[in-house]
Amino acid sequence: MSIKRFITNPITHVALLIIGAVIATALVTLTFTPQRSEGVPPPASVYQASVGGTCSTVVRGFNPDDVWAAPLHGGQLVRVDPAAVGVTGCRVDPDPNRR
Repeated sequence: MSIKRFITNPITHVALLIIGAVIATALVTLTFTPQRSEGVPPPASVYQASVGGTCSTVVRGFNPDDVWAAPLHGGQLVRVDPAAVGVTGCRVDPDPNRR
């Protein structure tokens, strides 16, 4: 079989189209498949407690030194000393006018 006849053969064209479609499908699939990253592990616990006299949402990690807190009703989580976390279940006055 000569090279010219191989190139002009319709079966060769169909085979090349199929191979191209398979490669394109694989590339699109790999592009849009979510990649798993190590990321951040979930917290060990989330609860309300007093931190420095302020009722806060406390987030504890699995390492005992990983403690973050944010004031209730808004605020950014910041790392805090575990010793600064007070009694669990602080009370909050439901009337915002008395604060």
